[in-house]
Amino acid sequence: EPFSNLDPSMVHELMKKLSSMDASLLIVSQSILPLIAICDRVAILKDGTIIAIDHPRELALNDKLMQSSGLDLGYYCKICRDLYPCE
Repeated sequence: EPFSNLDPSMVHELMKKLSSMDASLLIVSQSILPLIAICDRVAILKDGTIIAIDHPRELALNDKLMQSSGLDLGYYCKICRDLYPCE
């Protein structure tokens, strides 16, 4: 888990280093938000099986997939809206 026990600034630094590498990387993580920010392609696994591979934006827009895989980004959006309501 590459982002485990890192404060936000350290996650940001790690993301910058990873995204600057001129190589293919396999990153296994339960923290989907940093991965969406830096990856060109993301695979979603469920019960040890790859259930989807695509660009993070396409995966994030697939509500049914996100909910069924436990990666519902709408939940994160709701938390942000609750914490920082628009005026």
